[in-house]
Amino acid sequence: MLTWKQGQRRVLGILIAVAFGSLLLAEWGSTHKADAAFYLMPTRIWELLVGAFAAFHLARVDRPQAGPRIEAIASVAGLILVMIGIFEFDNATPFPGFDALIPTLGAVLIILFASPANRVGRLLGSALPVQIGLISYSAYLWHQPMFAFARHLAFDEPGQTEMLGLFALALVLAYLSWKFVETPFRSSKCFGRRQIFVLGGVGSLLFISLGVAGHWTGGFESRLSAEQHALMDYRSYPFEKIARSHRCFLQPEESHRAFEAECDGGNATDALLIWGDSHAAALSIGLRKRHPALIQYNASGCPPLVGVSFRWRPNCQDVNDFVLAEVARLKPTRIFLHANWG
Repeated sequence: MLTWKQGQRRVLGILIAVAFGSLLLAEWGSTHKADAAFYLMPTRIWELLVGAFAAFHLARVDRPQAGPRIEAIASVAGLILVMIGIFEFDNATPFPGFDALIPTLGAVLIILFASPANRVGRLLGSALPVQIGLISYSAYLWHQPMFAFARHLAFDEPGQTEMLGLFALALVLAYLSWKFVETPFRSSKCFGRRQIFVLGGVGSLLFISLGVAGHWTGGFESRLSAEQHALMDYRSYPFEKIARSHRCFLQPEESHRAFEAECDGGNATDALLIWGDSHAAALSIGLRKRHPALIQYNASGCPPLVGVSFRWRPNCQDVNDFVLAEVARLKPTRIFLHANWG
């Protein structure tokens, strides 16, 4: 907005530079600062800007027209790219780095080239996809708390049947909230601008007040039983101290050089070794109490697998190679391998 008077060409150049920088930052952040990269704007703005570039293109009066054959091919390619994102990505896929280009560019190809004149446009413009699109944001808002509470209530991960049931329920609730909340609020006949701002302000103040009150009361602890209060003591569990974080339990950005001398068990001839990720680090305090000559080499998110690299933890192979060399040097009497193997 500040540069708009400079002309579209200059604005477009600035936005291209911002998008390119954001993409590079996202790729770095997806393996080094995954939470920040996923949730914060600087690493996600390139995705929004791809849509802005599509808008620049569509706004051109003199834009070149693709023929029906090219539009058909491009729209199919876009749909395939989106499907790859849906069915091939999992929780081990670094995101939103270069992998995020696949579904993002797929969406743009659909926006630019799908039309009633080709199959993809007719498919996505038919009644069912359009209705799903209308309720999609409501479904997005409903599914997250439903799935989260289901995981909290279940001892194990909810089964496929339960998740499909919750998925269906989320769609039903999404339809109801779209019809009776979203649609009326969008109609000026039901709510004027003044009413919407007043209701939005009151609602925001209510939720802010609840949040502040919850913070001051420790999450409304008065609602808890004595047994639940005892369980809440785990909040003060000094895991970083117990795990010897940054000394014998490394964080993702740390290489094996961060291990300190105390981690090798004092070069004892009867030493044990605990090797693995944070789950192994959690066991180290108990093993150390039972057997003081404990070698502890742990790294966050790094299963003890030799010769395997992990894109989301680029230092893992370095750490595991180091620990394997230490096994040869220190010759522990027993080795415990412990990790989140999932």
